[in-house]
Amino acid sequence: MTPGDLLVVVDGAVDAPFSGRGRLEVVAGQVHFGEAPFDGSPEALWDLLRRGSYPSTTPPTVGALAAAYEQAGQVVGVHVSAALSATVARAKEAAARVQARSPCQVTVVDTRSLSVGSGLIATALVRALDRPGTDATAIAREAQRLPGLLHTFALVQDVDALRAGGRAGLLPPGRLDRHRPLLLAVRGRAVALEQCRDRRAAVDCLAAHLRHSLGTTTGAGAGVGRGWALGHGAAPDVTSVAARLSDLLGCPPRFVVPVDPTVGVHVGPDALIVASLTEDRVR
Repeated sequence: MTPGDLLVVVDGAVDAPFSGRGRLEVVAGQVHFGEAPFDGSPEALWDLLRRGSYPSTTPPTVGALAAAYEQAGQVVGVHVSAALSATVARAKEAAARVQARSPCQVTVVDTRSLSVGSGLIATALVRALDRPGTDATAIAREAQRLPGLLHTFALVQDVDALRAGGRAGLLPPGRLDRHRPLLLAVRGRAVALEQCRDRRAAVDCLAAHLRHSLGTTTGAGAGVGRGWALGHGAAPDVTSVAARLSDLLGCPPRFVVPVDPTVGVHVGPDALIVASLTEDRVR
C-alpha cells in the first residue's frame, strides 16, 4: 500500500500548522456557552476568558469522526490523551463502526498528550507521507510507537483557569497562589510539577524539565536533531518566549501556533505548551 492510500485524521485539540496539508483531515470539537455553541472569533474567545467567562467544551462526535475515517482505505487517527478527553473513546467507536461496513483499516493512536505534543506526532506522519518509498502500513505501525518518544509540558499562567475550565482535578492538593504560574507534565494524564515565582522563572523551568526529559544539556546544538514545538494561549510575549526557549534548548522550534479554543478554555490565556519528540523522523 502506498502513502497516497493513507489519511491522517486529527481532532481539533491537536495543534500544528495543518493548513494546506494534503492527506490530513481535522475534525473539530466544540466550545459551548450554556447550550449554545460559540461561533465568535478566537480573539473574542480569548477576550471572554481574560474577563473570567469560561465556557465548556465537547470532543468531536462519533459520527463526525466516522465520516472522516471512511474517506480512505487506510487511516491513522491521531488524538489527544484518553486520560484528558473522551476523543479516543469516541474515535475507537467510530473506527469500529466504519470497519464493520467497509474494508477501511483504522489505527487509533492515543498520543498521551495534547496540543503541540499531539501535533508533533501528526506532522511527523504527514512528512513521512511525502517521502518517496515510505509504505503506508509502516507509517500506521510507527504511529503507535511515537507517543512513547514524546515529552509535553504545560505552563498555566493562572491556576484559576484550570478550575474555571473544569480541570480542577489537575491541581495538586494544598494552597496554590493564583498569581504564580503552574508547570504541568503531560504523559497520558497531567501531573503538577511546581509553581514558579514569575513567568521568566517558569519559562526557564519549562526548558529545564524538557532538557532533562531529552537527556540534553544546555548550549548551542544541544537540541539538534530533536524536534520541538510551542503552543500558546494568545500570549503577547510568545516571540520572546520562543527565542528564549530556542536559546536554552539549542535549536529553533518546528512550529509555533496558538492553541485551539478547546485547549485554551482549559489552560487559559497566556498559557504555554511545549513538546518534543526524542526522534521526530518516522522510520
